[in-house]
Amino acid sequence: MYEQNVNNINFDVEQLETASGQSLYYIAWSIFRQHGFFEQFNIPEPIFLRWLKKVQHGYRGTNPYHNAVHASDVTHSMHFFVTRARIWSVLTPEEKLASIIAPIIHDYMHPGVNNAFLITTRDALTMRYNDLSVLENFHCASVLEFTQEEQYNLFVNMTVDQRKLVREMVISMVLATDMAAHFEWIGKFKNKMSGSGFNFENKADRKIMLNMAIKCADVNNPTKPLEQSKRWTELIMEEFFRQGDIERSRGIPISMFMNRETTDIPKCQIGFIDFIAQPLFDAWYSFMQEDIQILMDNIKGNKNYWKNKSEKVSFGPIKPTPSSTESLSNTAKASALAIPPGSNIQTSVSTQQITNTKSSDSLAR
Repeated sequence: MYEQNVNNINFDVEQLETASGQSLYYIAWSIFRQHGFFEQFNIPEPIFLRWLKKVQHGYRGTNPYHNAVHASDVTHSMHFFVTRARIWSVLTPEEKLASIIAPIIHDYMHPGVNNAFLITTRDALTMRYNDLSVLENFHCASVLEFTQEEQYNLFVNMTVDQRKLVREMVISMVLATDMAAHFEWIGKFKNKMSGSGFNFENKADRKIMLNMAIKCADVNNPTKPLEQSKRWTELIMEEFFRQGDIERSRGIPISMFMNRETTDIPKCQIGFIDFIAQPLFDAWYSFMQEDIQILMDNIKGNKNYWKNKSEKVSFGPIKPTPSSTESLSNTAKASALAIPPGSNIQTSVSTQQITNTKSSDSLAR
């Protein structure tokens, strides 16, 4: 029997992916059932499952990092953050729903290259979104567009005001994952904490809180136990290097950290922790306190690991290793595994539930 509690911060989505091939599907379904979203918002479960499969299949399994496994990992982390009493108790029902939809869709159809690459190569998406949060706008708009179709319409039984609020919050959270606005959001959050504090009767303050939560969930790799963190590092670096390979082949400057021939991975990770992750999580810790102490401890331990590697190991040229990413990139499978309609998936996922391939595929058709 394989079972893990999806409310545990140390839940390893990679293990679920290995067992099921569709970790996003099971984690998202479990969370929706756990919080009674189907009943509260009168969301037809077959429509949700159909919607969820379409989202999952929209993630590119060929991406080493920005695939459905990353989406499931961010969804799991976001769920952990927002369900702490200090946050969950101040959110409206619509904001609770939005806080789970946003991480599910936040990298939908990610092409495996970043905004800077798209702008440099004058991709059509940059024309559509005027060079502003290009991918983030694309991820969000793409999902919200097909969600209007009858067969995928999660909001079919919601009031106009409910749909408007959920949409507003989802868009805000997905756009907040644009790293171009990283320090802006940290600044807003710290100003609140050092000033008059958060007034959670104010929607704008709740929005800042949720935006900060999804940002932390999105760059949570350094906060994981060492072995998990190392595996995610391997995947993101391989995706970086593939972009660098494309840039080299096109004769354009290779982006920082994306040259597989010269990038020093330990130094890259130390820099990421020092300048991106640590300032973000230090600010987050000022509010979350003991709820994320284990994550702060992991950041410290992981930085020490990379520091020791940097001092002891001289990394040579890094060659492509597609096989090392195969297990996590094969997530957009053509056929979905099924769970019986009566399965009780509340806060855990088990092997028995995952491997039962009989009878319920009709739920999502």
